[in-house]
Amino acid sequence: MSGGKETPRQKMIGMMYLVLTALLALNVSKEILQAFVIVEGGLNTTNINFDVKNKGIYSKFDKAMADNPAKTKPFYDKALIVKKRSAELCKMVDDLKSELYLHVEGLPSKAIADTFKLTDAQSKDNFDIPTHWMLGADPEKPGADAHIIPVKEALVKFRKDLLDIVPAKEKANLKLGLKTDDVKDNEGKKVSWEFYNFDHTTMAATMCLLAGIKNDIKNAESDVCGVLLKAITAADFSFDVVSAKVVAPKSYITIGEEYTADVFMAAYSSTQNPEILVGNVDTATAKIIGAS
Repeated sequence: MSGGKETPRQKMIGMMYLVLTALLALNVSKEILQAFVIVEGGLNTTNINFDVKNKGIYSKFDKAMADNPAKTKPFYDKALIVKKRSAELCKMVDDLKSELYLHVEGLPSKAIADTFKLTDAQSKDNFDIPTHWMLGADPEKPGADAHIIPVKEALVKFRKDLLDIVPAKEKANLKLGLKTDDVKDNEGKKVSWEFYNFDHTTMAATMCLLAGIKNDIKNAESDVCGVLLKAITAADFSFDVVSAKVVAPKSYITIGEEYTADVFMAAYSSTQNPEILVGNVDTATAKIIGAS
């Protein structure tokens, strides 16, 4: 293919060889695509498990509301906000997946796309449509036509709002994830989160990433609501020892005098050193507001 004058046929063969080489370089093996299908299925299963876990947390909130509504309501209301925001954000991700299936697979309606499975897709290796659908016409500078940007903005706000909701002393221990900061690519160049994740990414890989985002959302919902549930009983006193106690009005009796005493079961903690407040105490803030 080099040196000498080439005939038109040789030039055509050379061009076809270059095109074939490029296609082979871009081709993704069936094994890799199938691996993405398996990973995406696992992430979807994890998301279902998070739904079950979160349902259990909200059931505990309902019980706490029935037992002590005044004490529980401030935390319960915050948990409902987290639940609502999480559902809205997950719907954004699901709608994005459906729209992508519509464009890549050519499905007849969104209703069908909403229940479409990656395992049934015929274009798992398509990276051109997913890239431009997610990042717009200029992937390096996503604009108004980039469909991932509204999701990214919603993730940023969701994360900030969750940190504002949890008690201040719990923020340092909370590992939310949901980060959308710029990252370094394989060459050490700093690129945007959306470009790093969705540029030239096959549809199979894109669906995995979107399922992972839902995973992070539901995980954050679970962690924050768990912290709020724990905060309801944070100031409660628990005991680990039960023993019989006898309290007599005096420590001695004379001959012929009747002995009287109160006998009862006492419960206490052998590990806690409780703070005792005497006076008119505001139970919500644990502050003394007046003498008794």
